[in-house]
Amino acid sequence: MNSIGHVFKMGSCTALGTLAWVCGLILMGRAEPAFSASRHYSLPATAENVQWGWYDPAEKPKLTIRSGDTVSIETLSHSLGQIKPGVSLNEIMKLRRDNDGGGPHSITGPIYVEGAEPGDTLEVRILKIVPKSDGFNFNLPGKEFPTVGLLASEFPEGFVRFYKLDLAKMETEFKPFTMRRAARARFGPGKTARTWISTSCKRVQSCTFRCSSREA
Repeated sequence: MNSIGHVFKMGSCTALGTLAWVCGLILMGRAEPAFSASRHYSLPATAENVQWGWYDPAEKPKLTIRSGDTVSIETLSHSLGQIKPGVSLNEIMKLRRDNDGGGPHSITGPIYVEGAEPGDTLEVRILKIVPKSDGFNFNLPGKEFPTVGLLASEFPEGFVRFYKLDLAKMETEFKPFTMRRAARARFGPGKTARTWISTSCKRVQSCTFRCSSREA
């Protein structure tokens, strides 16, 4: 998420594939205007609503809401959703080169919040996250993209792997060996989400990645 004055944008979480977010927005630090009851909106990830690899404060809002409204926001994975199971590393490299100067992320928005002014604080409450069924990890070849990412030197030839997500169990098989660690993050007053993530170990032949959302 990124706030620029009175707009915000939502990017994708690529390791878990494409997501749908349900967010509530509240304008902090000032009296609420006398608006009607809050409303719910949807912002789909269409070609008109998504930018590839850049933030631009001059971009026209794709949706206008008021403080207290909720929005279901669809997001795409890298390169406008073009990286999907079966796409080769060479194709991923071409997508990066075709968007020269831009990043890989697909950004949904921006959303305009009525009554907000530059410098105001927007409280965004993430109410629900719904992943789609595919995910991936990749590193561009470090020998050709030495300044991209933190692991360029570890993957000189590059790497890509796709995952099928089990949405009932909220997990996917990374490799058959299971290693889990709990991570915690807060999403609002009294709300703590616990996420299970795999550790990264050399010479471990297999791991299981598990993501579960639960209150602690």
